[in-house]
Amino acid sequence: MPAEAPFIELRTDAFTQPTEEMIDVVRSMGYVYSDLARECPLTDELEALGAEMMGMEASILCPSGTLSNLLGLLTLGRPGSEVIVETDAHIYNRERGGISAIAQLVPRPVRGRNGVLTPEDIQPYVRHDPQARVVNPKWQWSILISRTSLICLENPHNGSGNMVWNAQQTRAICDVAHAVGASVFIDGARIFNSAIALNVPVRDLASPADGVAVGLAKGLAAPVGSLFCGSREIVEHARSLRQMLGGSMHRPAWLSAAGIIALKNMPKQFHVDHRNARLLAEQLATIPGVKVDLEQVQTNTVLFEVTDTRWTTETLVAALAERKLRIGSRGERLFRVMTHHAIGEAQIGIFIDELRALLGRKP
Repeated sequence: MPAEAPFIELRTDAFTQPTEEMIDVVRSMGYVYSDLARECPLTDELEALGAEMMGMEASILCPSGTLSNLLGLLTLGRPGSEVIVETDAHIYNRERGGISAIAQLVPRPVRGRNGVLTPEDIQPYVRHDPQARVVNPKWQWSILISRTSLICLENPHNGSGNMVWNAQQTRAICDVAHAVGASVFIDGARIFNSAIALNVPVRDLASPADGVAVGLAKGLAAPVGSLFCGSREIVEHARSLRQMLGGSMHRPAWLSAAGIIALKNMPKQFHVDHRNARLLAEQLATIPGVKVDLEQVQTNTVLFEVTDTRWTTETLVAALAERKLRIGSRGERLFRVMTHHAIGEAQIGIFIDELRALLGRKP
């Protein structure tokens, strides 16, 4: 059985532990083959399953979501061109600048609403060649500016508390991009959460784009892994880039076996995770000195603010850690908690009771 956690982990679903089923299948595995030699049947199965679920032709296993995102930038963008990103996007803010340092793209950040962009938001910033359909005529003849080759979306949007894009919003951006010869890439680290929140097949959210990165090691609970999905041509190009960047693996069968279980069995867990996040948010709202926007709680993520100025981000995180409760910080007295398969009503109750007691202390 999985080891019992020494604390209640609410910081992120990225720390979710593998399920007992995943551990058992790894323990029972026989001979493992090389994926680098294209001989691993389990990795082939995982990649085929992921591509099918996303409504795409092919996919490739990567050891991290950051690498999957980087492959999306490298295969779908053009060096020296611009990539439109939402201002708070993970791919722009939290991936060590690979968007420019490695992919050689020029980020064009655009502010969305809760992380979601509309055609009206991006049209003033789409720069294109004169032979493409006119979107912004004042830029179409300029030799001075770089062109837009790629638009990156993030669904759900981590920086906004994992609020979701629906299929219509995604298609609207894809229509703008494709009309001027640009591509669209989705950072879908938690895209199954969006699909469950919207009660739609995940392919409806992914397939309008040209590529998508799908996390296996967040709430899906695989120990390691992410899939980069796209056309066969794009994925084969990504395979050579993955090797160049050190992301190929000789024996990923253990990871692939867990990834298959993650894709087949874990999305249904998100119904529970989302319900628990709502419960957690509603309970937080009953604590004096805590502000939480219930409309923001769409998936497994809750953002809340502590208004009591006696507490700083650091002191409250430390005080809860002493009580074996780990939460994330997102700013000055702004915090994030996330549910996953190891967080149920009992754990939520303990957290709420401890937080209420801490904030209720007399000065």
